[in-house]
Amino acid sequence: LIFTVKLDKKGDVPGISIAQDDLEDVLSGRGSGAHNNFHTLPDLESAPTLNIDDLIYKFSRNTVPVVNEEYNLVFFLVAKAASSEWIRFLMRLQGNDNWCAQGCIHDREMNGLKYLSDYSLEEAEEMMTSTKWTRAIFVRNPKPRILSAFLDKAVSHSDHFKRSNCPVFAKKGGDLDVCIEHHTDFEFFLYNITTTLGQNVHWRSIYSRVDEKWWPWINYVANMEDLSDDAEDFLK
Repeated sequence: LIFTVKLDKKGDVPGISIAQDDLEDVLSGRGSGAHNNFHTLPDLESAPTLNIDDLIYKFSRNTVPVVNEEYNLVFFLVAKAASSEWIRFLMRLQGNDNWCAQGCIHDREMNGLKYLSDYSLEEAEEMMTSTKWTRAIFVRNPKPRILSAFLDKAVSHSDHFKRSNCPVFAKKGGDLDVCIEHHTDFEFFLYNITTTLGQNVHWRSIYSRVDEKWWPWINYVANMEDLSDDAEDFLK
């Protein structure tokens, strides 16, 4: 549902009609909080300080969140939790006609999105602590998530995996030939690849993608398993 919705205030594009005031209330963090995905923020007086080396600020694929100023939204992408589709949605939300184009939409130049690291430390810290902003993330059960990563990266893109991941695995002390031969074996992938290449964005733990001090300040946490309901609630 969410990836075919066009949110357009002028209403000149067919799509689901959502009251603009309601949309702005939710996306700016001013919603009623009745839905279970909204979380109460910690004491504002004890807000953490954003540092240049924080995961959520340091330039890195899939750890620096996307920012939409129009709706006061900071959105944390999670690989293997529909991150590519969320990027397309966010592109479409800001009127980018390239949202359905071919190519690497994770590339900042291509998607044209703004990220938290595009702002000064002071501005980004305000976005991460202000009650006027919604900081959202969609998480996923780790078992289907790791299976999805395995089937996509090791099985469906086996040749690319052998060319790109196996040499890195070997540099970190693994056996290149063993990796090439057994990378499509889930047990080998689980106990060798994910432990040796633990920082790969596609299977690193969701918790490790956000600095510990910032997790309490993400005030909208939803689930991939309930994507239909949670995404609809998020957009409303």
